[in-house]
Amino acid sequence: MEKDVVATLRLLVALAERFAPHKRLPTGVCMEVIQVERTYNDGIKSHSVIKRITSGVAKANYSFDGYSYGHSEPAEEEDVFDKLFSEAPEKVDAVKVVLVKFANSHLACVNVKIKDMASDLRSGVVLVMLVQLLANYFVPLSDYYVNPVTDDDRLRNVGLVIILMDELGCLSSKTKEHILPDDVVSGDLKSTFRLLYSLFRK
Repeated sequence: MEKDVVATLRLLVALAERFAPHKRLPTGVCMEVIQVERTYNDGIKSHSVIKRITSGVAKANYSFDGYSYGHSEPAEEEDVFDKLFSEAPEKVDAVKVVLVKFANSHLACVNVKIKDMASDLRSGVVLVMLVQLLANYFVPLSDYYVNPVTDDDRLRNVGLVIILMDELGCLSSKTKEHILPDDVVSGDLKSTFRLLYSLFRK
């Protein structure tokens, strides 16, 4: 039912933007969905994911089995990556090469290699691996989907990565204002840049 509601709301927003562009919709509107699943030992685990309804950056608050992350204010200013993409697009590929080389240098020890930044990281699995390697930190396999099938699985993985990076002090307050798991899962290159760069500079 939750998927239908989100899809319906997004469809209505798309129709409004197409046929009534003069009507301004509020930006950054999201829906928090709590998902409950049964574990192999008859226990129950729950986590919340943020579903974006309208464009723009929204307030975020994630919770995954004891992990929590959130920021209270929407982004009002462009960050360095907004400016990179808008003012110096010719430098995007050069930055991408540096970030991918950095990630692959650490992932080599587990025989993983990033070829396409946006598509290879959108599942969140490689990001979880990278965080573990850089922080010498073990994430229990039960905390994320090793073989994600749906976008909800990927959202959980990426959301967990953001939480872990925040707990490890990798994310600045400004960076947190510009990141939602939806963006990474959808293959948004700018958001993926933000995550990798936050690990790179740490």
